[in-house]
Amino acid sequence: MDYGFDALHEAHCARIAADFLLAKPRRRSRVWLALQEQNVVGSVFIVELPGNVAQLRLLFVHAKLRGQGLGRWMVETAVSYARAEGYRLVFLWTVQGLERAIGLYVDAGFRRTLEHPGAPWSDSSTEVRYELTL
Repeated sequence: MDYGFDALHEAHCARIAADFLLAKPRRRSRVWLALQEQNVVGSVFIVELPGNVAQLRLLFVHAKLRGQGLGRWMVETAVSYARAEGYRLVFLWTVQGLERAIGLYVDAGFRRTLEHPGAPWSDSSTEVRYELTL
């Protein structure tokens, strides 16, 4: 599994995607999928939450495409969309150790606001929250 994550992490991510698709549609929630030869090679979600807040979720880039700017483009696109939609805040949760992704978030203006041990799929990870005030 990528980054040492296991099947439990994959199931957690699949649940997030399924919840997004099955939930009562939220007017400003969006998903961007990058396709290559009809295969999904990247994703990012903006999920509308109460209080004019959005959560950036499920940023993924296929391992063979990392370092080519796709992740940066996806983060910038999601943030631009959130800004254009008038959200006041965008936040995300990630785990310590995903330095490439964290670099993208920091470059986009997110700042680290909270951390706590454990993640929904692993007690050995440190979960970190980043926020961007728009």
